[in-house]
This record gives sequence, structure tokens and C-alpha cells, in this order.
Amino acid sequence: MSTYTKKILSRAKQGRALKDVFILDAHGHMGLWYNFYIPKDGTAKSMIEEMDYLGINKVCVSAHLSIGPDYKLGNNLISKAIKENPDRFIGYAVVNPNYPEDVEKELKRCFENLGMKAIKLHASMHNYSVNGANYSPVWEYAKKYNCPVLSHIKNVEAYAKLCKKYPDVNFILAHAGSISDTFHLDRLIEIAKKFNNLYLDLTGSVPYFGIIEKFVKEVGPERVLYGSDIPFIDAAGPLGRVLYAKIKDEDKEKILGLNMAKLLDINILDTI
Repeated sequence: MSTYTKKILSRAKQGRALKDVFILDAHGHMGLWYNFYIPKDGTAKSMIEEMDYLGINKVCVSAHLSIGPDYKLGNNLISKAIKENPDRFIGYAVVNPNYPEDVEKELKRCFENLGMKAIKLHASMHNYSVNGANYSPVWEYAKKYNCPVLSHIKNVEAYAKLCKKYPDVNFILAHAGSISDTFHLDRLIEIAKKFNNLYLDLTGSVPYFGIIEKFVKEVGPERVLYGSDIPFIDAAGPLGRVLYAKIKDEDKEKILGLNMAKLLDINILDTI
């Protein structure tokens, strides 16, 4: 049973940050990205300014550098941001499957030394199939330590195979329902309904109209996650889609932060 103030939409229309609603952005980044304008260079400081303005409590982040040319340096940068702002950032550990000898070692370093709480993969940028053998240590690590895995991937069939093979791993499908990334929407929903360990991340610059309502109706509000892609994308737009969605306030609260908090085993009572 939710204990937060209701009438979320009416307050949002007034331009008021939802200070008493826990908002955990499940999909953020940090730093610069090539050929793309990143406001204020995507620094931790500039991101916190935007988060405060919108009422976002925390954001799960991976470095743009990590999914690009240098995953180790990117992980180090995220660790620094976490240490300096422990109440605002949650770190995604990123590994590159093209260096298979280092995958397990880097995961151990990230979780034991750098303070990471989840795993982020980008099969497209690293040009390696998510079903490839070099990702096997990732799934085993996630299973052993119960940490969710966010993965950017266009092939939803790959997730069907992974969810079946690793029922104890919680998979987060990045950009679910975005026209630019997920073309087989009906099949995506079919897979999500079949596997309870598949979560749908709403991040995306070109989403299907009514996608939030459809996900809530077909899959259920417990497995839908608010994500923005901040600072790659302004967090206000993606946040507004949830606030204006034609769903119950209780469902909005789950999507905005409660679902991801549960995946990360975060006690939110101390965060609001």
C-alpha cells in the first residue's frame, strides 16, 4: 500500500517537484558523447542541478566513456561520482566482452572496490552479441550476487533466450517501447508476459504513443521502470510521460522509483 501523497498529475501541472514521491531514474549516463551535444558536459554537478529541479532523488549511471572506448576509466569516473555524491548516484558496472579475460575481474573490482550496485551492457556499441559466450560471466555474477542487468539491445528474441536460461537474473531491457530501438512491440510484450524476470525501461527519445498505458495493462506496473538517459536526454520529457500517463497514482509511484528500488534492495524510507 502506498503512503505517498496522491494527485501526482495535478501537482505536476503546477510545475511542482514531487518532493514526497521517490523518483529513481533507472537509466542515466555521465560525461560527453561524440557528435552529440551534452549540456554542461554531463558532469555530476550539472546532473544534480537538473535532478533537484525535477525532484529526482537518485539516478543509476554508467559513463559514456564505459560504453565507448574505455570501460575501466569510465567505471573509475562513476566510482568517483558515487563517492562524492553517495545519496544521488547508483553505479552501473560496465564490461567489454571483447576483452573476455577481464570481464569477471572487472566485475569484481567494480562491486568490491568501486561501489557499483548493478551491471550495464551495450552489445551494439561493443559490437558483440548479447548471447555470446563472453557474456556468460556476467550472467553468472548477476545470479550469484542478485544484481540487475541493464542492456541496450534491439533483438528482443535474445532476451527470451536469456530469461529462460537464467531465471534468477533480473534483466532490464533498455529503450523498451521506443520506435527507434524496438520494432516488434507485440513480441516484446509477449516475452515480458512470459518471463517475470524481464523489466521494461521506458528510456527513449521516440516512444510509441500510449506505451506506458499499454505496458501497465499488458505486463503490469511492477515491471516498468522510469528511465531518462540523462544527460544524453533532458530528464524532464521522459519524466513528464510518466506523470501524464493515464494510469493510477500507485502505478506511477511504482514506475517512478519503487520498482527499481526493489530490484536494488534499497530502503527508500531514508531517502524522502
